[in-house]
Amino acid sequence: MSDTVKTPYEEGHLIVSAIRIFAHKQANPASPEDVGTLLNYSTEKVLYLCRKLQQEGIIKSVEGPYDQKLYILDHMKLEKLAQTSHEQNMKDDIAQHDSKQAARFEDIKKQQHSHKDEQKALFQDLEQQLKKGPEKKQNPLDFI
Repeated sequence: MSDTVKTPYEEGHLIVSAIRIFAHKQANPASPEDVGTLLNYSTEKVLYLCRKLQQEGIIKSVEGPYDQKLYILDHMKLEKLAQTSHEQNMKDDIAQHDSKQAARFEDIKKQQHSHKDEQKALFQDLEQQLKKGPEKKQNPLDFI
């Protein structure tokens, strides 16, 4: 296999072709491992590409109790895939994920800070009540 960077369009065609060839040769639907073996790709790379193709509605992945099978839904949608390198798309995905994580951590810090403020207020209130001493409640029987 060549080491050139393939576009999502090219890789989509490779994955769909591998699914179709495996189904033809074996008379069974292909698994991600089968596609990886046929294309000489790692299983992780195949799973990543399949997830992208699933999001586009090109293939469907069905998980059974022991394995995962891939089916072609609409191969015509392959023509809508970007014909530029998806290396930049991966970098954009990573940057988007990092920004989501940073926002999530900021939200957690804000929640922790507000929780500390609530705790301080609660303890100050309890301390003031302890300094005042117990409040004497009037006994209703004292009026009799």
